[in-house]
Amino acid sequence: MPETCLVPQDKTVLYQTIDHQPELPGHRHFLYSLLSRRSFWVKVIWAAFLLTGLGYQTYLAYHYSSNETTNTALVVARTAAYNLLILLVLLWIPVMRHTSTWLRQVGAENWLPLDSFKTVHRWLGHVLLGAALLHGASYIFYFDSLEGDFLPIYVGQKADLVRSMETTMYEFVTEDESIEDVSRWIAGGWDRKTYEESIAKIMKEDCTKCHSADSTMTYAAPQLALTDYESVKSLSKPGGYSRQFRINMTGTLMLILFSVVWVTSLGVMRKRYYHRFQSVHRLGYVLAVLALFHIPRFEYCVYPAIILLVEYVLNRKNMSWYGCKAKIKEVGASTFSLDIKLPKPVFIRTGHYVQIRVRSISNKEWHSISLINGGENSDTLNLMIKVLGDWTEQLYRLSKVSHEVELDVRGFYASPIASAAQAKQVFCVAGGIGVTPVMSLINHYQQQVEKWEKLTVVWVFRDWALLNEMGDWLRAIQESSPEVNLLCFATSTCPEKFQIPRGVQVFNRRPCLSSKLAQFETNEIALKHAFVCGPESLSAEVKSLVLNRKGWQVIVEHF
Repeated sequence: MPETCLVPQDKTVLYQTIDHQPELPGHRHFLYSLLSRRSFWVKVIWAAFLLTGLGYQTYLAYHYSSNETTNTALVVARTAAYNLLILLVLLWIPVMRHTSTWLRQVGAENWLPLDSFKTVHRWLGHVLLGAALLHGASYIFYFDSLEGDFLPIYVGQKADLVRSMETTMYEFVTEDESIEDVSRWIAGGWDRKTYEESIAKIMKEDCTKCHSADSTMTYAAPQLALTDYESVKSLSKPGGYSRQFRINMTGTLMLILFSVVWVTSLGVMRKRYYHRFQSVHRLGYVLAVLALFHIPRFEYCVYPAIILLVEYVLNRKNMSWYGCKAKIKEVGASTFSLDIKLPKPVFIRTGHYVQIRVRSISNKEWHSISLINGGENSDTLNLMIKVLGDWTEQLYRLSKVSHEVELDVRGFYASPIASAAQAKQVFCVAGGIGVTPVMSLINHYQQQVEKWEKLTVVWVFRDWALLNEMGDWLRAIQESSPEVNLLCFATSTCPEKFQIPRGVQVFNRRPCLSSKLAQFETNEIALKHAFVCGPESLSAEVKSLVLNRKGWQVIVEHF
């Protein structure tokens, strides 16, 4: 029979003497630990590459003086544009779930900052919006500084060739009559005979010095060659067919759409209106198409296209199941479990997650949920979910009135803890429902012939219903794998007459993580992994403690 709730207070804090490195002054110890961390240097190296690329693009833009109309507004606009090219390429990479999963499976976390991809994506989005606003505003000021009215120039009312000859390229036009001749030729319908008799001569005298493949001028634009009839005609279409209209209108639309995406991606919006965030984020595909029409440098469009193609191929190889039956059960005041039945057994990788869709709630929303089971063949996916928004709230209410729900599943995708499956010494800290990916890791551990050198799990929870739900699992770990150091800490008062599983010890207080880390450390040189999943405050505490220790790598996951 399980024993009644008797929770040791464990007020004595134990420390283990660490003698594998000499005592150093505070600042030297911090620097020493910093320099010994591979993850830190991986981030530094890639940040250096990014800053170098942005610096080089800024240099090119700043030293590109095309004509006498070049002013501060144009330099700023072009600098922002050149840097936007790099940002647009990189923005797609962190959100590629399949590509990230594949990179983790091949061990790329040793040379890529995979655990920082989501953070990088958010910051790239902020920087990209700022650069886009600067780019657009500066070009508006530049157009306003040119001879002629602003609006006709902005919407490309005149043909690109005529507009440029009257404004930006006016210094290269030998005679004003040449502009009138070109205008009459365009109005007359691009007569080929007129082109060969007069327009070709004007192009040779005024335009091909810049717009030709063999131009040696530093500000030449050979991609807009004006050396034959068809190329000249292509830049002689006014209004909606002009290049100016296409670039300016797609740019304006891109800025509007990206601003909408940015607003709905903010933390406060994402948490409260996740369904809106997910739907609006699909505008990214529209933005990608608009970029093809807006960006003159085609090679910068090719790289994102390749990334998307790779993602598509990997997506086709991934597994999807539709109309799956799942047992749903209320666990605690704001937690419920799902046991999803698959058509046949599949191998479930350790530390992975799936995306689920409940059509009765929303036909468009997919939500990422960590798996409890892992490292095994099974026809059942075990999930535990905490209410964190509207969608999970609706699913939680469903658990109160039904024992089964139909849903769709797709996956599997690697979460940060997946890399811990290859580690030797793992120290896990989980907060509340954050224990679910840790359970996947322990399931993997129990099925391995060659065990890890050391595994410690510190679980901090407030809702005692979670402990009740996982009692059998905790007891099974203690019985089958006594070498796993499992420490449970409750931060709320134990309910009256609550019964805890036999053999499971719970401390009714917050853990002293510094002492637990000290107890975990040994004289061995092996790299130690600290994995933490839970509230940001818990993650920050673990990271600050590990920062001043040698030979540690921190892996953080947020739900």
